[in-house]
Amino acid sequence: MKDLEIISDSVRCYLVKNGKVVCIKTKMGKEGFFDIPGGKIEEGEKVEEAVVREYQEETGLIIKEPRYRGIIDVIFPKGVHRLRVFVVDCYEGKMVETDSHIPYFMDIDTLLQQNKRFACTVMLEPTFRKVLLDNSKSFYLVVHTSEEEVIRKLSFEVYDN
Repeated sequence: MKDLEIISDSVRCYLVKNGKVVCIKTKMGKEGFFDIPGGKIEEGEKVEEAVVREYQEETGLIIKEPRYRGIIDVIFPKGVHRLRVFVVDCYEGKMVETDSHIPYFMDIDTLLQQNKRFACTVMLEPTFRKVLLDNSKSFYLVVHTSEEEVIRKLSFEVYDN
C-alpha cells in the first residue's frame, strides 16, 4: 500500500439498533448503491465535527457522542479511500431524503443481501460487526476492491483498547 496514494480521507458512522442500521441509497454517482452515512473531512475540520456534519447532511439526523472505532482502507486500483469509522447510539430528528441520498433504517440482513453496496458495508457481516460494536476493541480493515466495488481481498486486525 506504500505506493498507493490516499485519495480521500472520510468518515463513516454506524447507527445500529435491534438488528437494523441507518444506511443511505445513492441517487447520484454510482446510483442505487447502499452506503453507510458519512463523507469527506473538510480542510481544517476535526474528524468528530465531520462525522456529525456529514451524518446530518446525508440523513437529517443529528447524532450525539459518536465513538471512534477504527479505520477502513478501501484499496482501489488507483488509490486508497480511508474511512475513519464511528459508532453512535444517540440521535435526534427524523430522516430526510436529499438530492443525492435516500436514508433508510434497514434490517442488516436485508442490506447485506443487496448487490449494489459499498465496501464499508462489509463491517456489518457478523464477524466484523461483533468487533464494530464492542467498545473494548478497535480495528483496522483493509478491503481490496475493483472500481466496481467487487471485493477481492480482506485483511482485518483487532486491537484491545
